[in-house]
Amino acid sequence: MAAAVTRMNDEGYKNWLKVGQSLLVMCEGIHGLTTEVMDDFHKDLLKILGPQKCAQCKAKCEPQQNCNICTKWKKEILDEHANKGSVYWSNTDCKLWPALAWEVAKVFMPRGQKPSVKKASDTDSSALLNLMTTCKKFKKHVGKPANKVTDVTNVRNSTMHSTTMKFNTAEMTKHIQKILNLLNDQLSLAKRSDAKKAAKTIEEIRDGKFIITEENENNILRDQFEEFGRRLEELEGKITPELTEAIKTFEDFINGNADLKCKFSEDINALQNRVGKLEKRVDHVENELEKLKNRPPVEPLPTMFKNHLNEYTQTQKLAMPVYEAIPEESGHRSKVTVNGKTYLSKDVRTTKKDAEQDAAREALRALGKLPGEEPNGASGGGDGGSKNTLAIAGNPPDTAGIATNDTPPKTTPLDDTCNYKGVLQAYLQKNKHPVPEYRNNKISDAPPTFTAWVTVTRGDKTKEFASECPQPNAKKAEQSAAKVAMLRLDIPLPEPKESKDDSSPKKPEVSPGKVDKLVAEPALKASASPPNKQNEENSVKILNEFIQGQKNLPNTPPKYDEKRVGEQSFTASVSFQTKYAIQTTEAFSSKKAAEESLAKQVLQELDKDVTGNCKSKLNELDPPNKPRYITKEIEGAAANRQYVSVIVFNKIEKVHTITVDGGEVCKSKKLAKECAANNAMELLKDFKA
Repeated sequence: MAAAVTRMNDEGYKNWLKVGQSLLVMCEGIHGLTTEVMDDFHKDLLKILGPQKCAQCKAKCEPQQNCNICTKWKKEILDEHANKGSVYWSNTDCKLWPALAWEVAKVFMPRGQKPSVKKASDTDSSALLNLMTTCKKFKKHVGKPANKVTDVTNVRNSTMHSTTMKFNTAEMTKHIQKILNLLNDQLSLAKRSDAKKAAKTIEEIRDGKFIITEENENNILRDQFEEFGRRLEELEGKITPELTEAIKTFEDFINGNADLKCKFSEDINALQNRVGKLEKRVDHVENELEKLKNRPPVEPLPTMFKNHLNEYTQTQKLAMPVYEAIPEESGHRSKVTVNGKTYLSKDVRTTKKDAEQDAAREALRALGKLPGEEPNGASGGGDGGSKNTLAIAGNPPDTAGIATNDTPPKTTPLDDTCNYKGVLQAYLQKNKHPVPEYRNNKISDAPPTFTAWVTVTRGDKTKEFASECPQPNAKKAEQSAAKVAMLRLDIPLPEPKESKDDSSPKKPEVSPGKVDKLVAEPALKASASPPNKQNEENSVKILNEFIQGQKNLPNTPPKYDEKRVGEQSFTASVSFQTKYAIQTTEAFSSKKAAEESLAKQVLQELDKDVTGNCKSKLNELDPPNKPRYITKEIEGAAANRQYVSVIVFNKIEKVHTITVDGGEVCKSKKLAKECAANNAMELLKDFKA
């Protein structure tokens, strides 16, 4: 769930989904017109050529020259083709031309149309737009300017070929307006009810009144998988570095989100197998081999440097290393940022992975942590590193006018009983200075870790202070930043409050009427007292039996996604399918907003009116069995509370995937799975029929 919330809170990704959903809705708006035009064209062909079928031509190939029937059909079809040099005969079965209008339509479509495509709704936006562009019969149905269809084709290409899968608001608005221009064309489409309905829905998508659901996102991502398949087929057995990189980026995105990895594991495997087969062919690497001839030899690179660097940052309680690719003409280089300093890889490598290993090696060398080598320069700083290492550090803000202790503050544990933010604010206000301003950043999902900064203004000078080490949530990160500011500004720290000794932490009890937690509170330390092996094994077994025994849950075992976050540290999440529940995919500023969004999503799925108070309308659908909401506050936004929710309602009949995080860092994969299973059981007890 955390992965979905993080993903849907990304404004750029949401804008990309809005354009993708608009393209899918547009298809529904042009199904009627494309069907009518092709049916009329087919009737005209039958009047000229008659219904006689060919018996000698083969399917998925150009009609034979000695076939009197098919050659006549071919001539009449190509007379209406605007690009005769780009016809994919493998799309169509010429023997079926006299019987099926859509078999004729496939002559005008891009490569990859399957035999199962027999009507407009069987294909996608790429095929329909290509049909409207290349078939001259559509000229009288699209008014001036005539490039409206081409504009939408470009929008689709920009969306499906985007490596970042993100649009800013201006790009999203511009793309959607081009789609609306086509649907609002006064010559034909604007007069059709299906096009009007599609245009209205797309306007709601643009304006944020239409909720992008889990099912919508899945359909858009399936379109992306199909697009990669089509592009691979169009390359006729050759694969370009650009396409390889695009597929790799998309795979990383899917695998980096536990819920998507669960849903699309088979699609990812199929795509990887297809790419793997193509990469074995020799002809597509000739240019790369030529580049390799001119590349100076580099020594083989072990694969453990990244692991060593990860372990170093974890033992030092630093943020995980961040890698950035640097494309080179003959390969790849990389840079890695550790504790605010950046280190550049030494050599040009053939793959990104090797380049990242090289960058990690240079970072370890500069930090004096490279196995088998003495420190090369100042330990821990990187400033005196080897000549092949580039250390980049940001310049501190101007602190003139602010009395600070230039000696770095001594790192001390963050006391949970101290309100550093409150004391800092009280001190500044007492001395008639502005209140401090905070910002935070999530730097890791597994486990959830945050850094934060506080900006302090005294007089006409401003200073920014960063938290001293990553924290499990944004609130603690901001407390840490406030504490650092107080140490640097010589402001007395608050005295810790006495607390009762409790060496055996317990799970919080949920009192009647309170909302159950979906995800356990994150912890940075591995579980101190793991359960015994028998309980560990039973936890997963009990969850399996529970899910398979509930009538509202499909008989599909839960899927676990385990991640290594240290040498002997793991986290996990579990995903399962259900018919009668939906989970929010983004965070909301209040419980009411989260639940209202879910209610609107359910009404939208049931094709009901979504204007006004959606929760009230949903309650009216089945008063004796009103929907139940399981809502919780999430960590990660100290300044503004945020909430996520699950709705359980017997009218929801489509299958949805629910993902629950384990939340804790554990010493083994099995223990991490047990944490996820326990949290899933906390949620599933509300699913009982």
